[in-house]
Amino acid sequence: MNTAKLLRFILLLTTGISGAFATETSSGPLRLAVVGLTHGHSARFVTNALARLDVKFVGIVEAGEGLVARAMERHQLPRGFFHDRLDSLLANGKLDAVAAFNMTFEHLAVVEACAPRGVHVMVEKPLAVSLEHARAIERAATNGGIHVIVNYEPVWSPADQRAFELVREKNAVGEIRKLVAHDGNNGPVGKYRR
Repeated sequence: MNTAKLLRFILLLTTGISGAFATETSSGPLRLAVVGLTHGHSARFVTNALARLDVKFVGIVEAGEGLVARAMERHQLPRGFFHDRLDSLLANGKLDAVAAFNMTFEHLAVVEACAPRGVHVMVEKPLAVSLEHARAIERAATNGGIHVIVNYEPVWSPADQRAFELVREKNAVGEIRKLVAHDGNNGPVGKYRR
């Protein structure tokens, strides 16, 4: 994947910019697939990817028929767009990147399947279930010459970028002796509320 496509992949992941702001470029569309629909962010990501002019969304890998049925209805996609296994999508060699919204335990298998084919991977947080898995992901990515990106939104938010600049680059608050952070969310609206 050329640098322009990699940057578009990162921007798609980090900003969620819709197709209204994206245009096809001379490097061609980013050929993208989604692996798994179990993570809550997958629906919004698929919606944004389908709306972009600079992305060729080539398929979704999901074995759960209930998740497939919901995605077909939500995104108006035909059944043929869905695959039970990642290797069926990788076999055609027409992928630049994969966004993995599957279970954390499955991240290693996705990277190990994509890396030898030069397909970059984004996984949802956390990266891995263990240090052993994390190191195996690192080895596979290094050997395959790919990037593995963890979609941890706060790192890319403008507020966090500005705070980092003020604290680390401009020393605007002096020496940091202690940091207390409160972060997180209440999950999907209504699902976990009492």
